[in-house]
Amino acid sequence: MRWAARLAQPLRDITTETLSWAQIKGTGTTALFGSENVSALTDNGAGDYTVTWAVPYASASSYAVCMGTSGSAALVTQHFRAFQSITASSIRTSLLDFNSAGATDPEFAYLIAVGEF
Repeated sequence: MRWAARLAQPLRDITTETLSWAQIKGTGTTALFGSENVSALTDNGAGDYTVTWAVPYASASSYAVCMGTSGSAALVTQHFRAFQSITASSIRTSLLDFNSAGATDPEFAYLIAVGEF
């Protein structure tokens, strides 16, 4: 009977959930190196990027985001600083070099968002 009870449970609808990501090349000409569910990348200044989603999330609070950076040994001090603004259709980030305490473009930055449409 236990298997029958499990079969009677509704299946989880994952069609409303998404994983979006962007790999941002920050040095030289800023560009998307790779992405999923991203329609645009805007370079607002040193270490300051806006990523616009191709398909917006249900609301600004319906998704979670993480970001990291990578680079050469000389650039290893560059780290994610803060999200300046989060909306259903975009997110704006800021990156900081902890040695100089100033905004800086990383070699690469990675943004991952998971949530509901």
